[in-house]
Amino acid sequence: MSHTPLNFGDKLKLINDHWSPRIIAEMNDYQFKLVKIQGDFVWHDHPDTDETFIVIAGELRIDLRDGAVTLGPGEMYVVPKGVEHKPYAEHEVQMMLIEPRGVVNTGAAGGVGSVAIDMLASRGYEAVALTGKASEEAYLREIGASRILLREELDLGKRPMEKAQWGGAIDNLGGDYLTWLTRTVDYGGNIASIGLAASAALNTTVLPFILRAICLLGINSVDTPADLRRAVWARIGSDLKPQHLDTIGSKTISFDELPDAFQAYIDGTVTGRVVVEIA
Repeated sequence: MSHTPLNFGDKLKLINDHWSPRIIAEMNDYQFKLVKIQGDFVWHDHPDTDETFIVIAGELRIDLRDGAVTLGPGEMYVVPKGVEHKPYAEHEVQMMLIEPRGVVNTGAAGGVGSVAIDMLASRGYEAVALTGKASEEAYLREIGASRILLREELDLGKRPMEKAQWGGAIDNLGGDYLTWLTRTVDYGGNIASIGLAASAALNTTVLPFILRAICLLGINSVDTPADLRRAVWARIGSDLKPQHLDTIGSKTISFDELPDAFQAYIDGTVTGRVVVEIA
């Protein structure tokens, strides 16, 4: 146990980007984060938890559907769960957030990963993007990612269970990355396995499933019953509707161009979704 106190000023000096929270401490299932913000964020809510804003420097306005709250240095405000809100700062604001652990999304710059990031961020979750494309950081932040992890910089660990970091996960990669997720998702968390871009293998132990009660959910859209499909589509068109589809599906090709487009997918160079115009 450390006997050294954390200094907010020292930690804030290490943050260069806006809207990129840094975890400085944890308490039970909650994380204390420092962040610098400027400009507008998207309307969102947190369906399962309150969110606490503590302003350290600057002036923060939290827009609500029925008004707004303005905070100055040394002031805090708790947004109740389920309440839509939108932070705004005309000039830079330095503040602390207290939130539950976030959801990590591997293969985040791909089509499925991009939509997942957008959906999670719009619902108020901390959407963490794990990607092998460092050049796509601006794109991922635009669609809602609050943190970017680069695959080549990731320490996958070797123990059956590593430090718990995530409330849940959506995995497009499989292989070592899915194994890492089983080691690092927190108690009671779910991992949705939807792809095998890295590998079809999975080398793990039963320990996270028994000691942390995590669940690995296989996603098979092909055989999903029609009634469940309609229920999912209804939510995708309402409370889960992605807010950045024009950005995610910014490229359109004709049906005749489709055969020539496949190599880019094999090479892993496609970002977002490509829209195919049938007629």
